[in-house]
Amino acid sequence: MDTHHPAARVERDIVLRIAQGLHARPAAKLVETAKRFASEVVVANGEVTGSAKDLLDMLYLAATVGSVLRLKAEGPDAHAAVDALEQLLARLAEER
Repeated sequence: MDTHHPAARVERDIVLRIAQGLHARPAAKLVETAKRFASEVVVANGEVTGSAKDLLDMLYLAATVGSVLRLKAEGPDAHAAVDALEQLLARLAEER
């Protein structure tokens, strides 16, 4: 029985609503969340793209409030990874 499933690929654009942008604390939480997944996860801000599992990559995005971020994942849990990151960023935007 073949249990190999092709890797899922997911892309989703979200608008960053964190008032101070993707600074160190929310970037660290994003990295922590991304590392829970086996899939390769990247985030793009315009032409700048980085691994969601690398803090420096996330800081290098220089994402400010209103930036449109593209979340991309490929792997066995790609859908769950993108959903978790989107939910995390929404939660962080609601914090004061």
